[in-house]
Amino acid sequence: MNIAKDIERIGRELKAYQRDVYKKVGAVGLKFIDDNFRLQGYQATKIIPWRATKKKINTLALGRPGHLTSRGILQGIGRLRRSPRTDSPGPGLVRWYTDVVYAAVHNQGFNGNENVRAHIRRIKTRDSFEGRKQKSTGVTGVKSFTRHMNIPRRQFMPTVDRPSEIFNKQIWTKINTDVQHIFHHT
Repeated sequence: MNIAKDIERIGRELKAYQRDVYKKVGAVGLKFIDDNFRLQGYQATKIIPWRATKKKINTLALGRPGHLTSRGILQGIGRLRRSPRTDSPGPGLVRWYTDVVYAAVHNQGFNGNENVRAHIRRIKTRDSFEGRKQKSTGVTGVKSFTRHMNIPRRQFMPTVDRPSEIFNKQIWTKINTDVQHIFHHT
């Protein structure tokens, strides 16, 4: 056992780990966000369940006609769940973000008025089909209007205002485990 060689090896491995730690922390963050979707709630100091939605889907397409079921909350087609990304904008920094426009509204909630611009709506009737596809039978104009929206907070990503102790603990556990492995690796 040569102490000088061990110290040199530990120094090299710590330097290499310092370069790659943001990737490992980023992966921990992406798993944390995905776990929030899986658990249908936000892990702060404990799991805060998301408020249930009233939206039901007909399972005719799933082969169970007549049965109404609910998909997971915020999991219509899965775009929001698949969207989180990570990068490192600078040394010692890790950032998690999403490019989905409505992600911030769901993550932080929204209670207010929204302006809807004038637009054209296609009209479809029950008996107007081309094969299996319903066809449009006409159009009508819709005037611009304001509607009130109340979307409850269903947080899935930590923010500066609402961090997560569980998430911070997961990061420190990962870093501590990796550094211990470097020191005890012979």
